Amino acid sequence: PQMVTNIAKTLHISEKQVNVKATTEEGLGFTGSGDGISAQAICLLNTVDNYSYDGTNSVSYVYDPEATETKNCSSCQGCCRNK
Repeated sequence: PQMVTNIAKTLHISEKQVNVKATTEEGLGFTGSGDGISAQAICLLNTVDNYSYDGTNSVSYVYDPEATETKNCSSCQGCCRNK
């Protein structure tokens, strides 16, 4: 659907990372009677220091707080390991 495509393009993420759902009010309230509309948005966020971004919208989990050496971090600009 076009809404998923537009959201993914705007956020520079894969369409697989976007989920859009719709529902009705089953005749309840002002939205159910057709007197108005309602919208809700929910966004799940993770801290950037847990992921490596390679510039292709691909994300890999690489962070290990117990690690003694960095792995796969060369492309990540999100955490203090590359600063």
